[in-house]
Order: sequence, then C-alpha cells, then structure tokens
Amino acid sequence: MSTQNGLALYDQFYEQLTHQRLADGECRDVRVGIGTILRRERLKQGLKLINVCRDLCSVSYYSRIERNEVMPDQDLLQALFERLKIPFQASIIVNHTEQQDTLDQFFQHLAYGRNEELNQFLKEKKGDVPLFHIMTLIHALADGNLNKGEECLKRVYIYRDLLTNLELAGLLYGTAQYYFKMDHYRQAKNYIDLAFKIECQLPILKGYLHYLYAKVLSRLNQSLLAIEHIEKAQTIFSSLYINCFVLRSQLFMAIEWSKRYPYKAKKQLNSLLQSSDIKSYPRYEHICRLHLALIEMRLQNYHDSFKQLAYLLQKVDDDPLVEMVYAYLLIEAGRKDKVKHHLKEMKKMPLQSQRLKHMMLYLQSLANDDSPKKRIDLLEKTLIPTAIQAQDEVLEWEWRIRAIKLYEDQASYQEATRHYRELIKKVCPLTTI
Repeated sequence: MSTQNGLALYDQFYEQLTHQRLADGECRDVRVGIGTILRRERLKQGLKLINVCRDLCSVSYYSRIERNEVMPDQDLLQALFERLKIPFQASIIVNHTEQQDTLDQFFQHLAYGRNEELNQFLKEKKGDVPLFHIMTLIHALADGNLNKGEECLKRVYIYRDLLTNLELAGLLYGTAQYYFKMDHYRQAKNYIDLAFKIECQLPILKGYLHYLYAKVLSRLNQSLLAIEHIEKAQTIFSSLYINCFVLRSQLFMAIEWSKRYPYKAKKQLNSLLQSSDIKSYPRYEHICRLHLALIEMRLQNYHDSFKQLAYLLQKVDDDPLVEMVYAYLLIEAGRKDKVKHHLKEMKKMPLQSQRLKHMMLYLQSLANDDSPKKRIDLLEKTLIPTAIQAQDEVLEWEWRIRAIKLYEDQASYQEATRHYRELIKKVCPLTTI
C-alpha cells in the first residue's frame, strides 16, 4: 500500500462509513442485524430477493433474514455472502460482550508493555477476523513497525462493511496512530474526530483515544485543548486503576504546562519524582528529569539543570536527545570550550531521525559562534523548509521563533513580521481562550 494513494482511499471511505452509521441518528451497529449487510449489498448490486436466495432458501425466509427477524445457520449465511461476493468469516456473528472483553484485555496488556503475554494473546485470537488485524495493527505501531501496520490496514479494508462499531472505533484509533507515527498530525486528528462520533462503550479505548488526541493537539500547538483531553484520559485510566497510564497522563500534563507555566510544571515534575509509582517506570523518570532540566534552563537555573542532566547521562547510555540538551545547556551557560568536544563525541552517535540531525546542525552553528547571517541562512534554506516538507509543525514553529529573534536583533522587522504571519496562520483560535 502506498502511503499517499492507499491511505487517501481509506480516508474517504472511512469518513463516509462513519457518517453512514450516524445517518439514522442511532449509529446502529451492522452486526446487530446481519440482514442489514445483506440488504445493503443486494440493493447496491441492483438484485432482487430471488436473485440472492434462489436454490438456497425461500424468498419469504430470505426476506425475514434481511429484516433481521431470523438468524440463519452458518452454512446458509456463508452461501448468501458468497453469492453477493462479500468476504465471509464465522466471526461476522459476534458476541459483543466477548468482543469488548477481548479488546479490554488487549489494551491492558499494551498499557503495561507485556509483550510476551500480548504475543500469546494475539496468537490465540488469530481466527477472530477482522478484530485480530486491528489489534495487530495497533501492536505493530506501538513497536514502531510501520510496514506491518500498513499490511494490517490492507487486510482490515477487505472487511470494511462488516466492522462492528467497536471494531470501527478501534480501526480509526489505529489509523490515527499510524498517521501520528508518520508526523501527519492533522490527518491523525481527523481520524480521532471520526472515532469520537462512533458509539464506543469500551472505557479503556476511550482513554487511549483521549490520550492520543492530546498528543496530536500538542503537536499542533493547541496546548489548552491538549490538557483538556489528557485530563479526560487520566480520569478514565484512574477509574480503571491503570496506574502506568495515570502516571503518563500526569507527566504529559506537566510537560504541556511547561510551555506557559514553568513554575507550575516544575512543581508537578518534582512531585512525580518523589512519588513511589515512578520508581517502577525508569523511562518515565528519565523523561521527567529531562523536562525538569529544560525548565531549569529556561529559568536560567543552570546549576539545577546540570544536576538533572548529570544524573541522566549516568543512567541513560547514548541517548542523542539527552546529549543534545546537555550540549545546548553548555552553550547557554557560556561553557563553549566544552561544547565543541561534546559535539565531536556526539558525531560518533548514529542519528536516525532527520529532526535530530537538523537540531545537531543548529547546535554546531551556535557552538561555532556563526554570525547571525549564517544562522539565518541555515534556518531559511535548510531547517524551516525541511520542517515544512515533513509537516513537523512543532519544529517549524521552533525554527521560525529563532528566525524572528535573529531578524529582530538585526532590526530586520519586515522579515520578522513575515515569520510572525506564518505562525499566526497555525494558531487555533481556541488556544487563545
């Protein structure tokens, strides 16, 4: 599946499917009545009742099937589906309670990172098509395997008309997660908006949707809305006693606060570091300390910032982001003699992300005391265009802010205004309320 063409087809279809489910105002679940599927497909193909049921059952009995008055046995149902050329699996006859339990167990395993249990769980559910492909899609994306995710999207699409509302909500979440991993945040937002329209009775999936939505909104510089959704996610995860996600939600909220209320964020991060829960999750502790270091740097408390980073450098091996923050702190603190040596060592580290590579370019420019003109050229010719091309609005925002500052220092107010105008276009009005 090509990322551009294949997913464009899905965008159009799943939006239409969601609106079709909502058209009667009740968002009816297709698998509540199998007859609904048969009737819709028959009418779509311009067939009469007799064309579908000939040699299989009487017209009157088939008419009752389409009206959802009777449930035929599996052999007859399979024959009817084959005649209408609809993909048939025994799993189209589902127990909705069982399906909710399956997804609930899946997301519980996923939340706590129980990979062995998750793999065994998926192995046991392999025959539960299309739910199996939806769960495999979400699991693959959690592992960063985009290729496997694309394969799962292909397989689910075959069953597109047969998805229960719960499966459809799960698929919309998985596809939003795919777009998020691809840094296509607006498309991810559109999919989550669709998912919220579907009646989903599974609390843990609602929690995941709110959590992902908060991440997407954060990338789109809509912090206030992001905090609103992370609070909803935290409430749901608290009620389900999923402590790891409660912790993640609190950490996320503190990071969002740091953009506007650094002292409030600092207090929250210090509180998290002192909690007993975070000791069970070293990764969250490291993220907590990294953001504390960034806040202390913004507040020019360099001693405290160095303290947090020194701890991280001892505990985390070869993390390029931590190393870059440390290099930037050295520059901010005026220790440029140490920066060049540190950056020289960092060049030996493999940088997988284009984002990190460009951050390294800018750090080198700062360390070398490049003239403002050289730094502006780097921003205008390389960093800003690449961020735009990658649809990385957060990084584009960061580079434009730096360009504005440089232009204002040079009294080039017309150029600074040009970047201000570009930033204003990206501001959602709700973020200013």
